[in-house]
Amino acid sequence: MADKTIIAVCASASLYDQVIDFVENTEHEGLDLILPANAEKIRNGKLQSKEAVIDFATDKDAAKNKQELIWGHFKEIENSDAVLIMNFEKTEWQTTSGAMCSWRCA
Repeated sequence: MADKTIIAVCASASLYDQVIDFVENTEHEGLDLILPANAEKIRNGKLQSKEAVIDFATDKDAAKNKQELIWGHFKEIENSDAVLIMNFEKTEWQTTSGAMCSWRCA
């Protein structure tokens, strides 16, 4: 059997529930989909969805924590075969895709 294609998944933290649904319905397709760390924690029941969306106004350590998460995912992107940028409609912003997507598309 051939190795699975490794795909790093990128999306806004506010969309992780939808991303997880997609990943769980796609895993059998011979792909190894790598989620951002907090999305993986939500998927494994170690974090609630609302906790993944960092509020910079109320959490003084949020910027540092978010930066560590982003750099960790950058490394996974570099080690993947492809990147899947997932974007879903939101009520306020129709094109929010997260920091990962901005970096990768630039």
